[in-house]
Amino acid sequence: MNILSIIVSVLSFVNCENILPKYYKYPVQEDYIPIMGYHRVEGNDTYDTTITLEEYEYQIEYMTNTMQCNWITMEQLSYYILNDEKTPTNACVITFDDGHYSQYHNALNILKKYKILATFYLNTDHVTDKYNSIGDYYMGWREVEVLSMMGHDISSHCKTHPDLSELSYSEQEDEIIDSKHTLERKYYKSTSLAYPHGQFNDDTIEILEKSTYLLGRAIETWEKRDKRPSTLQYGKWELYYYDPIHFITYPERIYYTGWWQFEENYVNIGFNEEGVLLKEESMYRPTDTSYAVLLLSNEGNEVETNFLTKNQGSFSIEIIISKNNTNFDIYVDNNKYIFYKGSDEYYNIYGSTFYNYYIDIENLKSGLHYISVRNNEDIEMYVDKYRIFSDASQDFMHVTEYKELGYEIIYPDCTAYLPLIADGKCHSSTNNEECGWDGGDCCEDTCNHEDCGYWGYVCLSH
Repeated sequence: MNILSIIVSVLSFVNCENILPKYYKYPVQEDYIPIMGYHRVEGNDTYDTTITLEEYEYQIEYMTNTMQCNWITMEQLSYYILNDEKTPTNACVITFDDGHYSQYHNALNILKKYKILATFYLNTDHVTDKYNSIGDYYMGWREVEVLSMMGHDISSHCKTHPDLSELSYSEQEDEIIDSKHTLERKYYKSTSLAYPHGQFNDDTIEILEKSTYLLGRAIETWEKRDKRPSTLQYGKWELYYYDPIHFITYPERIYYTGWWQFEENYVNIGFNEEGVLLKEESMYRPTDTSYAVLLLSNEGNEVETNFLTKNQGSFSIEIIISKNNTNFDIYVDNNKYIFYKGSDEYYNIYGSTFYNYYIDIENLKSGLHYISVRNNEDIEMYVDKYRIFSDASQDFMHVTEYKELGYEIIYPDCTAYLPLIADGKCHSSTNNEECGWDGGDCCEDTCNHEDCGYWGYVCLSH
């Protein structure tokens, strides 16, 4: 009997009929991808991009087992982004820059231990079995071929690691296109480019657009107010990584939170009376779980952003807005929806009180959607963030096969987040792991969505 048959047999034993509500909501994962960017993995701190082998393994173990990362490569990520498809649950990416030999000699064994495939970005002129002038030892083509045969993604970091923003158009073409051709001649696809020093400009994007590159990866995005890397097409040339040097201090910054940030992927935005982009003056009012908020100053100001859904169905969307009246509109795919307030005060920060509003949508198709908020009067309002919940019936359970990624099993609610006891009933518990990320008051006999941790899981009574 295979593992899937065993799981289904166990679930069949649990009788949820009398304790599960007919319908419940579960959170939809935001369109975001954590990308870790490593360089040297060695036993010393010679360079500011060096991480020790011990710290490296700690991070990989933490992300794999605590964050439950479902590891994919940049090449696999490109499939989801370019086809407007939802990424797998807890998808994460590991990348290595520059082709340092320590990646092969030290990092590779840890990847093998945790069964992870990564993306390696090479400076093609540096692929050699020799030390360079500053004492770095790079991989040769023999090591690169071993990585490729193991299933790792091989892509370009240009020829010589220049600052692309300081090069002419033709010089950029030489660095970007020639390095890709070198890799392709050796049968490596090189579907994405990592910008050396993280620097690029409009010429860079134009060259990428007319080439066969699919994605562009920049460097560190660790400051709390930075944009997070998005899996929506608008951000395919600006996929920022997280610097592992700061991981030990701020590991929570790479977590999935369940929230979409309006300022991260807006596709159009209104102007205030002075003609200044509203986003620029909104950066000074961040909230605790946001990178910024957007200011809609006057009547007619509107912000529009987008999101993906994997399946067709009914959804509820919660939006956080600093306006305690109804003189604004919420649209999804240009359809205006009636909204209702969830609480008198969601939170107060920097002198502004925010409220949570909800809309309910039936029969929303899978794929790409647009959501917008429009201010209908000359009174300032801030738009913070939003999250999405999908409705599911009590017999909801399915197995989804992801491309090259195996299976994700979605269980009935009572077995997914509450312990399975031999008497065939669901029990509440005081274990934080069974109550969402922060537990909250989720461990009483009953609780509402607000008490159930980051994700709003529903606690069931005995």
